[in-house]
Amino acid sequence: MPDKITYLGWDSPPVQILKEWLIDHFTKDSFLDLSRITIVLPSASAIRQLQQDLILATQPNGISFLPPDMTTVGGLPEKLYPHKTPADPTFQHLAWYKAIRETSLTGELTTFLPQAPQQSNKRAWNQLAEAVARVHRELSGDGISFSHIVSFYQDKGQSHEVKRWKDLERVQNAYFTILDEHQVWDLQKARLIALESSEIFAPSGQRFIVAGCSDLTITLRRFLASISGQTEFIVFAPPSMRDRFDSVGCLISESWNAHIPSIPIEQIKIAEDPNHQGELVLDTISTLPVTTASAEILIATPDPSDESTIIRKLATHDIKFNVPTGPRLADTKIPILLRLICDYVETQSFHSLASLLRHPDVASLLISDLDITQVLTELTAYHEDSLPLDGSRIGSSQKQYPELTEATKRIQKWCKPILSSGGDTNDVQIALLSMMDSIYGELTLHREEQRAEIKSLSSIAQISTELAKACEQLNLALATGDFLSHLLSVLAQSHVPAASVADAVSISGWLDAPWSPHPSVIVTSLNEGIVPTTSNTDLFIDDQTRHDLGLLTNQRRLARDAYALSLLQHSRDLTVICKKTNAQGDPLPISRLLLHGALEQQADLIKRFSSGQTTIGIHQIKRSGTKNTLPPLEIPVGAYPFESISVTDLRRFLTCPLRYYLGAVLGLSRTDDSSRELSPLAFGNLLHNVLYRFGTSDVKDSVDESEIATFLEATATKLFRRRYGKETYPAAKLQLQQAYHRLRAFAKWQAHWRAEGWTIVEAEYSPSEPIFVLEDYPDCKIHGRIDRIDYNIHNSTYAIFDYKTGESSDTPEKVHRSSQSPGWADLQLPMYRHLCGELTNGGRVILGYITLGKDLSSIGHQLADWDDRTLHDADRVAVEVIQAIKKGEFTDANPNVNPLFDEYADLLGLSTLDHTGYTTTRMPL
Repeated sequence: MPDKITYLGWDSPPVQILKEWLIDHFTKDSFLDLSRITIVLPSASAIRQLQQDLILATQPNGISFLPPDMTTVGGLPEKLYPHKTPADPTFQHLAWYKAIRETSLTGELTTFLPQAPQQSNKRAWNQLAEAVARVHRELSGDGISFSHIVSFYQDKGQSHEVKRWKDLERVQNAYFTILDEHQVWDLQKARLIALESSEIFAPSGQRFIVAGCSDLTITLRRFLASISGQTEFIVFAPPSMRDRFDSVGCLISESWNAHIPSIPIEQIKIAEDPNHQGELVLDTISTLPVTTASAEILIATPDPSDESTIIRKLATHDIKFNVPTGPRLADTKIPILLRLICDYVETQSFHSLASLLRHPDVASLLISDLDITQVLTELTAYHEDSLPLDGSRIGSSQKQYPELTEATKRIQKWCKPILSSGGDTNDVQIALLSMMDSIYGELTLHREEQRAEIKSLSSIAQISTELAKACEQLNLALATGDFLSHLLSVLAQSHVPAASVADAVSISGWLDAPWSPHPSVIVTSLNEGIVPTTSNTDLFIDDQTRHDLGLLTNQRRLARDAYALSLLQHSRDLTVICKKTNAQGDPLPISRLLLHGALEQQADLIKRFSSGQTTIGIHQIKRSGTKNTLPPLEIPVGAYPFESISVTDLRRFLTCPLRYYLGAVLGLSRTDDSSRELSPLAFGNLLHNVLYRFGTSDVKDSVDESEIATFLEATATKLFRRRYGKETYPAAKLQLQQAYHRLRAFAKWQAHWRAEGWTIVEAEYSPSEPIFVLEDYPDCKIHGRIDRIDYNIHNSTYAIFDYKTGESSDTPEKVHRSSQSPGWADLQLPMYRHLCGELTNGGRVILGYITLGKDLSSIGHQLADWDDRTLHDADRVAVEVIQAIKKGEFTDANPNVNPLFDEYADLLGLSTLDHTGYTTTRMPL
């Protein structure tokens, strides 16, 4: 009996059309009997929607209802043959992992893996196993084994591909052998065996309705062919389009390439970037008829990365929304903690320890009796002081870092069972569950509010048990880190169940959109490479070979996406948005699906897109108040009494009064324990300390370049090892070598400078009391420390020097002077002449830098050329700055500070999205 195909049109949403057709054809005497019918739909979301629509349509009308059996098209085969329970995904994954590693050991994979990973690199083998397993699943879904690919390439005469696929065939055979040994089935192979053995069976009275399944694999077609006499295919398209569908209702790709629908120009919007696209989504919602309820609106996101931006826009404007799934489970806090445990187990590095201490559940549940603020403060200080590779030396610093030492002991004790579990996966699993229990065991979790925690803990328990069992069955000894990595890999495939919100806008994926009931649909990111999706980078099979084998190709993807767009266009109020760039600023081409219809429209659209004519959003949706955002940061400022100010603080105030207030007055500073090298400050301090010891040593009067260099290098080595030890980051050790280069260049300059008669008379000189700048302003005093003071007896001159260890070798003029009012950016050197007044006692003074930048040829002295009038102007500015600080004039903020180098950028809202910024208020004197 030939297959029956029914065309139901596409003037309404497909699920609604199917619901009405089922009721019309199977209702008799107020009784809708679908009990002998299996309905096959393309997705689980379509099944849920049809179930809901049938119930809502029958109950209010007094129709009795016997529901049908429903399945996705991918689940249909298992209803048609007697099958054993297939191996669970964890077992299959480990079987592939074992198959590829053991086959590689025989030396039979030299073409596929000419450069195989080290056997100890289990993570690389894990990734290879996942890649080969994906190819197996796709090919098996179309009834193709790796041996078929070998034959295909033999017929083509492509010897290298024959050798490569013979290697893969060996891995596939090893995988099947492992499954056979444990008497479990591979699902895809089981289907092929059922077909070859003619085991397909369906009860004679059962009827199958395959609706909207427009793209079927070869294997699924064979299953349907076996029950063709009991099957009816439903196509959602007008009967006039029969020539675009084949005998089982699937798309004929070539026909759709020539009949891509034309979208009216007024339904197309152009966005500059994802953020602007979010604004255009709001704009579209605001222009819908006022009678449109939120529950009638769907936002389809072909590019998954758009979802978070759109959600943020909706939430900011207090628009409720539903998402198809919750967040990825791997991105929630308990799997993140598991990932941190894995990192600590594998490396026991300081970075992994710091990450664990910063996890909120470790802080609030494991070390709750400790002062977590103090722990993290000590953690950062210890890192900055020592740059440690691991935490092994923390215990020896208990007096200096008591809270950090205790917290580290707790972490080590907590992790001890899993660290000492050896290679026994059962012990690893028990230790892991014990660790989870010690943190979460006493918690009471709310089913609705803590979905992520419940899903995470139940998944970890289930998957770790399956993993331990599979390891035992396969006789695989996974190291603790590898066990945790496999567990995390499986968790990465799951999502947190999404909570349903009443009367809310819905967000869905692209291919699910036609199966929704929403009358208003907004499709985002209609860009080439996103819709239609293309894949030209397959590592195993190129697109032409896919076409020859009947696999999914770019042409089939284009037909599938064109059909989905046609369904939406004919059944909904449709708006589409294409964006010019992605989140990284990379340009995106417009989708070919939009370049159809009248040539004038195509030309106009291309012109608008290429010339940057984006759509202007004019929505009037009000932002929510403080419901989802923090209020602006309030910064009260006031008078700041002090006896004296450091000369470096004068520069900080001139740079930005507000930032000076935050740092110098409030004591706020950024901390970081993620660096792997000496910070510019730490590197500079190292060089300063070396040069200080040189300036107070007997070698300071030497004119022997070699002697000076030897002393400097030895001192640098001693200071570096005393602070950072022998085991620190490679980058830090490299910086020590860089310091050697700079110090050797300095030694050459120093020997010549000394030979000219200059003698070091002071190193790190500070006056005993604060010094006033001008006699007429005795309350304006300064203090500071001068790096070095030299004296030349031949010309009775003092040289006042500041060491500059930064990358550049800028002159004092460039650093100090400014084209902006008040004409000075720094006052350091002009103020130094006051600080050393007691020493110089009115003698001749020159001011300058000794630069030790990365350009070794520029290392040496750079003098300032300022006359008395210029220096007196600097004194005037210094007095004005000191008076402003005393009065509390801190409200001005420099708008030109680069956020990349601004430690207060986050605090002031200059680097984060949707930050409400700050306000300053003057406190009364």
